[in-house]
Amino acid sequence: MTEARAALLRAYVEQGGMLILGCRTGYKQENGQAVLLPPPGLLRERTGSTVRESGFQHPAEPTVTVNWDGERFEAPVFQDQLDAEGDASVLARYDSSWFAGMPALIEHRCGAGRCLHWGSTFSRQLLKKLFDYTGLSGRFDGLMDAPEAVEIAERRKDGRRFLMLLNYLPKEQEIVLHGEMRDILEDRPVSGTISLPPFGVLALEV
Repeated sequence: MTEARAALLRAYVEQGGMLILGCRTGYKQENGQAVLLPPPGLLRERTGSTVRESGFQHPAEPTVTVNWDGERFEAPVFQDQLDAEGDASVLARYDSSWFAGMPALIEHRCGAGRCLHWGSTFSRQLLKKLFDYTGLSGRFDGLMDAPEAVEIAERRKDGRRFLMLLNYLPKEQEIVLHGEMRDILEDRPVSGTISLPPFGVLALEV
């Protein structure tokens, strides 16, 4: 990660953004060259965390687990053991393997936003917990109904709101819009039930 990109992410958080990071964040630049700083490198100021130690899980060992508010979540494949710095908060800790008790998820509020640093890879179960915790679950329920195969990304600019829909499957997906929107690519109004072709993309202005 370059200093320029790190600066953009730092500004994003300060201005109210929410940044969720996983294991091995900040280790390298885009060209594969290592960042010669303690991980997470150039983002350390925003994460409020450092990586004490890390490693791949041995395939002969059971999957490492994490305890978050009494719930257990898998932390498979790779694990960063984290340390919280300053006013950062530990949300979850590893509860198995030799590093049980070490922080696995750290939250740091900075400016108007916050950053969550997760020390492993993301499972479906953990992502649901993260989305519930951050308030992202059901974010588009009032706008549309879309199947799980469709990714929805939101962008805002100059007071305008845009939604990008991506179909990740080789079959058509059905989307139900709860109001009229504008199809940016076709420059036409759309509403009701629409179809997203295999691997298709749809750009809407709300």
